[in-house]
Amino acid sequence: MTFKTVGLILCAAGIAAGGWYIGERIRRSQKDLSFLLRLTEHIYTEVRYAHTELPQCFLSFGEPDERRTVEKMARGEYREALQALSLPKETKIKLCTDYELLGSGTLDEELLKIERIRDYLRKENDKAAKKTGGSVRSARVLGVCIAAALLLLFL
Repeated sequence: MTFKTVGLILCAAGIAAGGWYIGERIRRSQKDLSFLLRLTEHIYTEVRYAHTELPQCFLSFGEPDERRTVEKMARGEYREALQALSLPKETKIKLCTDYELLGSGTLDEELLKIERIRDYLRKENDKAAKKTGGSVRSARVLGVCIAAALLLLFL
């Protein structure tokens, strides 16, 4: 094999891997939205029925969290917690603003704030769920097709 052929194969593999990576980012974004929705529903339930303090609501959430998002949110570090998630920039800004408003009102005001966050997350999660399946496959297939076309073109 010549250096040109090896370089071409490596380039094609990189392009295919890039398509796969983009597909994974799209899928991870939807998973992170679902995670935040479940977390927000848990907080709503804890505040409404058990009258639990906000930091304790976050810490009592029982799902595994390798990025320590829940711990950061329990400390009030919403911006840092959301930066670790794969979400669109506009979504991060909106959620950060809304989460930072929590903890500064009466019980009814807090429930309204949490409901607003929950409704926003539901809407975004529904949009992402509709988009995710086809987008992930499209990104992966496009990466592989471009790589294959590159190989066919130059070999």
